[in-house]
Amino acid sequence: MNLIRIILAILVVSIIPLSLLCNPEMFWELGPVENGDLVVLLLGMFTCIYWYKYDGVGSYFRPVWKVGGLLFFLAAAREVSWGRIFMTNGINEEGPIIPSMKSLWFGNYIYSAVGVLIVILLYMMYKYRHEIGDLVYRLVRSKESMLYFGLFFILLSSATVIWDPNRIASLSQWHQAFEEMSELTAYFATYALAWKAHLLSQETVIQDTTSNMKK
Repeated sequence: MNLIRIILAILVVSIIPLSLLCNPEMFWELGPVENGDLVVLLLGMFTCIYWYKYDGVGSYFRPVWKVGGLLFFLAAAREVSWGRIFMTNGINEEGPIIPSMKSLWFGNYIYSAVGVLIVILLYMMYKYRHEIGDLVYRLVRSKESMLYFGLFFILLSSATVIWDPNRIASLSQWHQAFEEMSELTAYFATYALAWKAHLLSQETVIQDTTSNMKK
């Protein structure tokens, strides 16, 4: 967890200098930073799967990691535009040209597939609402987890509301860089939040076990 905290801190302080100084191609679709987004989200997905598999059948919070894994998967799929970025139509001054959903043979199926996955996600969130609610309660009481959530919310909001629509004209030439760096840092903050949630879940299990032994 300490390594995760250090990496997150480095990312936060690097947003401005890297956005201003690095070559714009670093922030293109399928570029190093964009690929970093995908790596972080897939890492989150596989970490949740690992926790679900090895936390033990008796772990109260074990089902939560199924929900977490699906959330990370959906975020990763969205980050690669549901597969469209792997079928680019060339390159312009802003990077690879991504085809529209309608122009792809599988475009019409994407919406149906995503809809099914969202229904599954909502069902699992309802089914495991008590476990999720208990863990969220513990996260809200943790200042560290609230810091991670705050970073995620602020950075992803700025990427969506400010940098993506290029609302600050004086920073137009760097808007894509700020957007991608903000997203990368926001996703890593989410990964840190997932780790904190896992640690809190383990602490709860240990405390409950100790309490039962005393009885």
